[in-house]
Amino acid sequence: MVLPLKVDCTAEETFPLAETLYQIGLGASLMAKITQSSAPLQSALVTYEAFAGCILDA
Repeated sequence: MVLPLKVDCTAEETFPLAETLYQIGLGASLMAKITQSSAPLQSALVTYEAFAGCILDA
């Protein structure tokens, strides 16, 4: 999965990105506990990698 995302790595942009990644991880952790499955965590990891790829390509 590749997200069409352009990220500006200025100080104003990094906090919202960090906050979003934290919320994704928190939600995935909660869903993993509820469903007793690692699928939400694996999905969050794919999302993290997509964000990282977009940032490194920018």
